[in-house]
Amino acid sequence: DSVASRGLGDVYKRQSLMRSMGAQARVGAWEYIVKADKMYWSEMTRKIFKVADDFTPSYENNNQFYHTRDSRLRINKAIKEAMEDGVPFSEEIKIRAANGRETWVHITGQAEFHDQSCIRVYGSVQDIDSRRKVRDELIDAKEKAEAAVHAKSEFLAVMSHEIRTPMNGVLGMLNLLENSPLNKDQERKINVAKTSAQSLLNLSLIHISEPTRRYAI
Repeated sequence: DSVASRGLGDVYKRQSLMRSMGAQARVGAWEYIVKADKMYWSEMTRKIFKVADDFTPSYENNNQFYHTRDSRLRINKAIKEAMEDGVPFSEEIKIRAANGRETWVHITGQAEFHDQSCIRVYGSVQDIDSRRKVRDELIDAKEKAEAAVHAKSEFLAVMSHEIRTPMNGVLGMLNLLENSPLNKDQERKINVAKTSAQSLLNLSLIHISEPTRRYAI
């Protein structure tokens, strides 16, 4: 009896530990019994969906939480394929909880068969709202940074063109002046002007954006 008691105590401890871990990670369980047409939610699943204590989940009313057409199609398709073909699924879907709050969840599921017939589908549901929002914010920030770098590159390309076009005209005129009769002082000034114009013409402003692009990536 003492051995049995210790074994039972170990089972309770493991169950308590699993509940504690599930609560910390905000992971709940769900199960659908096909023949009985009954659906069961764990305590954490009920908390994630923000349902009342007297709420009875079912295959039909489950759809109310998947408020967009895309989310309903995805979850129903996943469950259908699991029940018919035994395909396990793992989906990140935005739900609308019973209190009206939209929340990102990660839902997994797999089917159990007996005599080639699905007898139940079960899995987990995890609240990933905070993680998903952080990821979306990072993606948004990255896209904005890349757009800013692109805009700067476009601006520099236009500026480069705007500088090169008139500078070619200036160099052409300086070359004509150089071939005309000039005194030493005039030749020196023409040479300084040509050297400065050529240096500016050779400057590719597009290269200025390269360090910015590397840091942005």
